[in-house]
Amino acid sequence: MVVVLLGPPGAGKGKKATMLSSALHLPHISTDNLLRKKKKKKTSLGRE
Repeated sequence: MVVVLLGPPGAGKGKKATMLSSALHLPHISTDNLLRKKKKKKTSLGRE
């Protein structure tokens, strides 16, 4: 199962994702966190 949450900044996507992840026993993957790590490591994706 794939669940995608979309919304503006501050809408509570992360909080809802954490709750759903726990309730449905699914991994929680935050694209924000992934992109921040890529930017910090100065990868080509992080520079875009």
